Amino acid sequence: MARPGAAPAAGTQALAVREPSVEEEQPEQEETDGRLDRLPMQVDVLLRVHSFRVQDLLSMEKGTVVETVHEHTQDVPLRCGGALLLWSEFEVLDQQLAVRITRLA
Repeated sequence: MARPGAAPAAGTQALAVREPSVEEEQPEQEETDGRLDRLPMQVDVLLRVHSFRVQDLLSMEKGTVVETVHEHTQDVPLRCGGALLLWSEFEVLDQQLAVRITRLA
């Protein structure tokens, strides 16, 4: 058994564990410098549609509705750079189409 204040024996490591007191504040998570907070990226929601042609795309106008193969209750994949990030569902908020995250991939 080692004496108090004695150096640890060769081949052993000393580990001092100290619990913070109530008065000490817990360190906050490391914050980024902000460079990545506004990194632009393109996200893709790919949906299969029934017989959609280039002519259909060119004739689209504001308010056009396109029928998809997905059911309205089915989650759709959201990708960035080809990598699947999450599953989502469409939702309308204040007359804007939004995507709600339902689960991470």
